[in-house]
Amino acid sequence: SETWPDSWSRYARRFAPSSQARSRGQVGPVIDATSRDRIISFIDKSEQSGGKVLVDGRGWASRPEGSWVGPTVIQVNSADDPTMNVEIFGPVLSVLQVESWEEAMAIENASPW
Repeated sequence: SETWPDSWSRYARRFAPSSQARSRGQVGPVIDATSRDRIISFIDKSEQSGGKVLVDGRGWASRPEGSWVGPTVIQVNSADDPTMNVEIFGPVLSVLQVESWEEAMAIENASPW
């Protein structure tokens, strides 16, 4: 059976880039190169901390005409993962498997966001 990370990953892979408001793409570039580099650094840090990158949007960074980061899904190992404790302002979804609803709510309620 399909897990939540599998389902979100399948969904994220469907998105296409677009720099034009009326095109068929669903994801535009981020605001600037500084933002792109910041988002990519969070993905890198998560991976270095043991996060498993299921969908990797870093490959979009080489696209011309804009600062791109594609949809990214990361299965993290801990609520302390670098991508779980900041607002990334990019197309990054961190997924943490928990044992119960109560654990999920405790993690969420501990977040300043």
